[in-house]
Amino acid sequence: MIRFIIFFLLLFTYLNATPINKDSPRLENFKILYLNDESSQLNIQDISQTEFKQEIPSQFALGYHSGTAWFKITLHNTTDNSNFVLYFTEPFWSELNLYSFKNGKWVEDKNGLEIKLQDRSIEDINPAFFIKIKEDEQKTFYVKGKTVSSFIGEFQVYTLDEFFKPNRISLTDFHLFYSGILIFILLLVSFLFSIIRDKIYIYYIAYVSSFIIWISTVCGSYLLLGLPSWDEGVHATGTLVILFLALFSITFLELKSRAPKIYKMFKYFAFISILFTLSITLKVPYTNLFFNVYASSFFIILLFITLKAWRQNYAENIKFYLLALLIYMPGMALMTLTFNGLVPNNDFTRYLYIAGSFTEIIFFSYILFTRYDQNRNQKLLYQNELLTEQSKTEQYLENAIKERTQELQIMNTQLQKQAVELEETKAELTLEASTDSLSQLYNRRYFINVSQQTLETTKRYRQDLSLCMLDIDHFKNVNDTYGHEVGDKVIIYCSDILKKLARQSDIVTRYGGEEFIILLPQTSLEDALALAQRIRKAIYTLKIPECDKNLTVSISIGVTQVNHEKDENISDIIQRADKALYIAKEGGRNRVESLK
Repeated sequence: MIRFIIFFLLLFTYLNATPINKDSPRLENFKILYLNDESSQLNIQDISQTEFKQEIPSQFALGYHSGTAWFKITLHNTTDNSNFVLYFTEPFWSELNLYSFKNGKWVEDKNGLEIKLQDRSIEDINPAFFIKIKEDEQKTFYVKGKTVSSFIGEFQVYTLDEFFKPNRISLTDFHLFYSGILIFILLLVSFLFSIIRDKIYIYYIAYVSSFIIWISTVCGSYLLLGLPSWDEGVHATGTLVILFLALFSITFLELKSRAPKIYKMFKYFAFISILFTLSITLKVPYTNLFFNVYASSFFIILLFITLKAWRQNYAENIKFYLLALLIYMPGMALMTLTFNGLVPNNDFTRYLYIAGSFTEIIFFSYILFTRYDQNRNQKLLYQNELLTEQSKTEQYLENAIKERTQELQIMNTQLQKQAVELEETKAELTLEASTDSLSQLYNRRYFINVSQQTLETTKRYRQDLSLCMLDIDHFKNVNDTYGHEVGDKVIIYCSDILKKLARQSDIVTRYGGEEFIILLPQTSLEDALALAQRIRKAIYTLKIPECDKNLTVSISIGVTQVNHEKDENISDIIQRADKALYIAKEGGRNRVESLK
């Protein structure tokens, strides 16, 4: 029975082993097993006897965890090669050790940031291990990993020829090439700063520099310079990126003069970034996780403020700044979500930030080059004007000044006249746009624009606000019986009564056809009902000289007041007044009804 169980377990392991395909020099996208040792007390002997229950892809993102990560990798060699390299794509794991079973015991191959490059079995920035699997053999390896960052990365298997191929391009090579481009841009901007002493260039230089440092911690390229390993480097340098981006944005968007409150908020963001730098460097628990939440919040707020700045045209080239953020933020958001294990780890989610960040830096550089060009052109313009003026004689200058003064006086007079005419035209157009031509009351469009502002002011200061909705009873019969000319007169006379009885602060509107609305600021429901009754009585006694003596006009009125807790829009109040009007109609017309 025991032999059967052992045979079954060996068969199960064989069927779940990942085959190394002879047709491909590299193996990726395979399944491995994972176990999290939160206590960090288990050794290889314990692990080799422990059942791994969680299966994960070789390119994984497990989020932030404490303790030790163990990976179980079972490979089946179907090639005629026997020597391979097990490669891991993320360099920021402080410990990443490989265990392979040789000569009856487990042999450990140490790697990770704690091990210097020259002390690794393969001198590569990323952890890499020599592994030996005979032809048609399956073999199990264990990898022990520790990191203060996210449990994220990808295992790949290479043949020796493929791994050590001279023209093989790795992610490290790409990061180095990208950093080289950023350094070139940095030098160009530094040259501009040497000419134009504008602090925005300093903030941009600091931002690109911090981004280059951050890239070096992400790809581990700083290890090539012989610098000591830095477990917290990815997050600590990330705080500097946000710090200098905040300072650059403050200056570019001119927040100090245009939006003082937002300016103070960004100052706080900069200060908090410094606190995060210190906390992460001092290894305060869970700081990395909180920093990810903080960084996400910062970028969301920055995007919102940039949209506002774009609508109000805060700065020159604001559209390029906004476009840069719209391209940059999705990549950074995907990377953050990937580090937190909220989206799968793949080449798109993990490395999209590179394209986004490059585009952002190019756009920012364009903004600064444009700023420099404008400044230079302005200087040249001033210099040319100065040289021109210096070449003139004093008498010529005096004559020119006199002539120019006369011209300016004439132009000023003309401009003043045009300004008066423009204001008069503007006032006429404004009145036409907001007034109903028949009743000479405010029209519906004006009411919609003003009423919501009135409601917001009322709610802010907890004031009274009432609304009357009025409808002329049987108005269709008036048109059908006496004609539309008489109907128009009825509208005009009713409108005159509304204007006469309403206060100057009330907004009296012809809402449509025979329907009117009166918005009553700082008016209680009782006062609004009293006004409504006066209007109803005045219209019921209305005599129209041009019309038949038998023509009697009545009006139904629905009244309501604002509900500070429930009413969000003016439409809520209108609907309630309309219901009250409906009740008045159903009750026999020529009535006033109210709803709270």
